[in-house]
Amino acid sequence: MWAAATETVDCRCVAVIADPSALVRSWDLAAGRPLASLAGGAWAAATSAVNGRSVVLVGRQSVPRLLMWDPVTGEAVGDLVSDPSAGRIGAVVAVATAVVDGSPKAVTLHDDSSVRAWCLAEQQYEGLVAPLTHGNQQRVSLTAAVVGGRLVAITGGWEGQVQRWDVAALHASDEVCATDRPHRSGVGPRHGRRRQPSPPRHRR
Repeated sequence: MWAAATETVDCRCVAVIADPSALVRSWDLAAGRPLASLAGGAWAAATSAVNGRSVVLVGRQSVPRLLMWDPVTGEAVGDLVSDPSAGRIGAVVAVATAVVDGSPKAVTLHDDSSVRAWCLAEQQYEGLVAPLTHGNQQRVSLTAAVVGGRLVAITGGWEGQVQRWDVAALHASDEVCATDRPHRSGVGPRHGRRRQPSPPRHRR
């Protein structure tokens, strides 16, 4: 298992488990039974409500990189495709969602360490928030929050750097903190020490 998310759908608590080498599966936690599955596997999963419907946003290595999926029926709700001018977008290794002024948004971390923004209601790509990096500057974790009415993304780097990004403005607002030890928490290609499937490699 690589990622997990929960959501309440019609008063029922549903869990979603993502594995890049297997299926994405949803479970009814109260009944303890599976609900639906999605072929192709995934590196990341997050939940949101889009146009009144509870969905799971699944981040994958294959194209489309992002898709919205109904965890109860197993129906594909929509694909999120970037603007061609954005160039190649790498595999999604982490995804976070938030609601800004009633509009559901998503931010994604990719295998080249870039961070990107998406509008879920319109199923549109909104832009590059953080540029790609390599080596010790690699970003390995991501979360999002609404602060003062603005969507911000928080990224953690392999070398311990934590940055806050203004998603609407598509740039970094400040560095939250930095440590002298490698970053070991969160999700991404290099965190942790346990055995796990090889992450997608960035193609130059």
